[in-house]
Amino acid sequence: MGLTEPPEKATVRPVLDVMKPLLLSTKSINSNVRVAIRIRPLNNQENIDVVSKHADAPVVVVDSRDTKVIRKQFEYDYVFDEDVEHDVLFGCVSPLIQSALAGYNATVFAYGQTGSGKTYTMGSDGSNDAGIIPSAVRHLFARTAALQKENDAYSVEMRVKFVEVYGEEVRDLLSPSLKKLTRASDCVSEEAIASVKECLLLLQKGMLSRKTAKTKMNATSSRSHAIFTVLLKQTLHPCGYPTRESYFNFVDLAGSERQKKTLAEGLRFKEGVDINKGLLALGNVINALSEGKSHIPYRDSKLTKMLQDSLGGNSATLMLACVSPARRNMSETLNSLEYAARARRICNKLVANQKDMADGAESPLLATEVSQLRHQVLMLKNERDMLLSRVAQLERSLDVPCLVLRPSESVEDETPEVVSTATLVAVAERRWSDPRLNFEYRWKDVIDSVLLVVCCVIVFGVDLISGNSI
Repeated sequence: MGLTEPPEKATVRPVLDVMKPLLLSTKSINSNVRVAIRIRPLNNQENIDVVSKHADAPVVVVDSRDTKVIRKQFEYDYVFDEDVEHDVLFGCVSPLIQSALAGYNATVFAYGQTGSGKTYTMGSDGSNDAGIIPSAVRHLFARTAALQKENDAYSVEMRVKFVEVYGEEVRDLLSPSLKKLTRASDCVSEEAIASVKECLLLLQKGMLSRKTAKTKMNATSSRSHAIFTVLLKQTLHPCGYPTRESYFNFVDLAGSERQKKTLAEGLRFKEGVDINKGLLALGNVINALSEGKSHIPYRDSKLTKMLQDSLGGNSATLMLACVSPARRNMSETLNSLEYAARARRICNKLVANQKDMADGAESPLLATEVSQLRHQVLMLKNERDMLLSRVAQLERSLDVPCLVLRPSESVEDETPEVVSTATLVAVAERRWSDPRLNFEYRWKDVIDSVLLVVCCVIVFGVDLISGNSI
């Protein structure tokens, strides 16, 4: 079958220089869910293929080779056949790496029937070192290391968490006790990682605890939906601002099943029913979002609650639908292709998860300084209150009768005039502030006023503070 490079591969911009400058718009960005189709090879039990990739376009062709069934075509963002090279396949994930480093949430989830190659493509079981998860982790570490080399002030912290949805139970796969999470507020274990190796070891640790079982369709069938999350926190030191916090979800969904093909019984049959219920709820969410309905049934299952941001929320999302080319699986393949076509119409609203100084959050290095400044402000307020109180006391003490001599033309006609000291001070203040008076005359007025007050004390024996005679 022909193979063409995904249309976006040649036009993907280089990864942004994340921290130069570290400034993002707070406006939301509308972004449709991108959809990629991967057609797996035929296995030993299959000999007739009815699904192929168009040679010159990202189109899937389904041809049953039966005149009773109409030939169908579906167009997507990316289509890969069984001969796809790893770097070409990973080209559809590269934009999500950019989004995560730029402060946006990102999600890639694998969807399809059981045995269609989802877990292998994701690389979550350790069997495919070139899978989506190992490759994405390597790219994240390589890019952040390059940023640290370019800018000494740049730092990044990475943590991971790993949960599975088994039936309607959510289990923490990194917890030693595999604790069940009954409420959304329950804490999920988060492990710090400093290398690709540490990250992949934690991925393997969680996968060893994930529910799997053998069925007629798959020797190691996943019996749960698994969500592996890498959390990133990027900062600039020493101020610690701005800060970008984002996550990258890798979702490996359990495959849809038909009992007559899996021949499941007992517990395996019940697990298959639960898997199909979760996928049905997911399909209802996809339908509601693609049709623009006002009510989206996220609360119908634990799985859809956990994927709420990824579908219709704040995340750049890629749906990777894995399909079988075999004629006997044509019904399930058509179902997967139709769901993928609907998912492509979903529009998410991306918002950068960035904290700036204007957000009011305090960095650890600034907390002490802010506390000291607040203490200084409090001290200054107290000092101001004390000064205002003292000024009020002085004003009250100055507002007493005072004798002022106003000399007339003849000395014989001189008579003392009783005015208040406050009035005298007010007159002096007006003279002092009058711009028409130069500096010399201002001082002359003040000195004359002071001498006059002293004379009043000496001649008339008036205590200016108490108003009593001396």
